[in-house]
Amino acid sequence: MEQLNNIDVKDGVDIVVSHSPGRGIGADTRRMCHSSEALRDWVRNIQPKLHVFGHVHKNGGKMFRRKETCTSFVNAAMLKVVGIGYRCPLELE
Repeated sequence: MEQLNNIDVKDGVDIVVSHSPGRGIGADTRRMCHSSEALRDWVRNIQPKLHVFGHVHKNGGKMFRRKETCTSFVNAAMLKVVGIGYRCPLELE
């Protein structure tokens, strides 16, 4: 993840899709290994309209907003708990 700073984004990015969320965004704060500080900083820097991620099943199907950015963050994880049930897909307008 630390290599994200080497990615040159000249024309802007509308959507970022990643497995894990950025640190502190829709992640379980007790299990910080499920998120990335480098990804959080990179997304904050490039300001996409939408960042879609999964990995944190507990918060799946939720959208998050942060005051410091215009990015919408969506946790698209569909499993409620690993091996137990599924959520309906999240629809965005």
